[in-house]
Amino acid sequence: MKAPQHAQLFQQAVKKASAQLQERGASRVSKEQIIEEIALYITYSTSYTADELELLDYWQKLETHPKTPLNNPDALEGMAQYLGHPSYATWKIAQEVQAPVQPNKRVALILVLVAAIVVLGLGIAVFFMLGDLA
Repeated sequence: MKAPQHAQLFQQAVKKASAQLQERGASRVSKEQIIEEIALYITYSTSYTADELELLDYWQKLETHPKTPLNNPDALEGMAQYLGHPSYATWKIAQEVQAPVQPNKRVALILVLVAAIVVLGLGIAVFFMLGDLA
């Protein structure tokens, strides 16, 4: 499991929890309120039990070490479900699908498209030339 993905999942859960708390009228939300929101969801809406202190400790570690992994698979699963995904694995797949195309891949895709257009153009030209000969 990649630590940056753990951090990204955690940050998305924090953002959602903060937004939900603000929608319910909280003008300023604390880390503790955000963690409690996430932990309550995980504990009462999934088959996992969340440890608020562990999540808060993870948040504090991320602030100084952004590549810190979250070594609790239940918390990863619970946060993925909190974000609307059936599992952590499906959340990871969704992140890969949403990732922008790398510049090198973009160039390769453009070359493939240009080659396809050239081949198609040659095929059409040959078709019309053969049609004229008949």
